[in-house]
Amino acid sequence: MARGHEVVGTTRSAGKIGALRALGAQLVVVDVLDPEAVADAVAKAEPEVVVHQLTAIGGRPTFRGVKRMAAATNRLRTEGTDHLLAAAYAVGVRTFVAQSNATPSGWNGPAGRSPTRTAGSSRTRPRTPSR
Repeated sequence: MARGHEVVGTTRSAGKIGALRALGAQLVVVDVLDPEAVADAVAKAEPEVVVHQLTAIGGRPTFRGVKRMAAATNRLRTEGTDHLLAAAYAVGVRTFVAQSNATPSGWNGPAGRSPTRTAGSSRTRPRTPSR
């Protein structure tokens, strides 16, 4: 926004609109688990780029709350991502950036080696750590 970009952000909670609007974004309340609602919101925004930040992580979780947040985030990052990708594709978006996290079991490769593709890298699979 500081460089003149127009930003349309989404939130699942109307209670977050004020804080996000204060940052200068236009806001839309949308349930990303509803494919028609997502398609409508993306079509109205007419984006050139979609930056995906879907998460249910927030606040100070209790031990039990962590499991609920993780399950909700997993659903957002699977079903929600599918809906967001389909909506972006339908309106011709050519750039889609997705935030994620990963903690693969047993992954202990040297620093700088990643199991995912990163900008400027042709590697799409992790190297087997040398022993």
